[in-house]
Amino acid sequence: LALVVNILQHPKLPLKAQKTLDEVCEILWFMDGDLIARQGDACDAAIVVAAGRLCMREGRTKKGDKKGMVLQGNWIWEEEMISGEARTCSLTADGKCKIAIVTK
Repeated sequence: LALVVNILQHPKLPLKAQKTLDEVCEILWFMDGDLIARQGDACDAAIVVAAGRLCMREGRTKKGDKKGMVLQGNWIWEEEMISGEARTCSLTADGKCKIAIVTK
């Protein structure tokens, strides 16, 4: 996941690097308050924050109590993706954000 973070931080990706990135993850944009993932769902992917930040919330809605933040350049759910555990929190966008969804 650290390699994905490094590639995402590059201001002008060469075409070859962009193709490689497209093969290993899906890039999505979210607006402030958007619900990205729900607590308790099967965790089949890790999420890398490429721009902005995510809010970790208790419960399955976007209005759950705030548990913490995932800041740009960081990721969440790497271990849960590998082990197949359920998601440990819900995620919402805190402002406009860009994420990479990395699957096994």
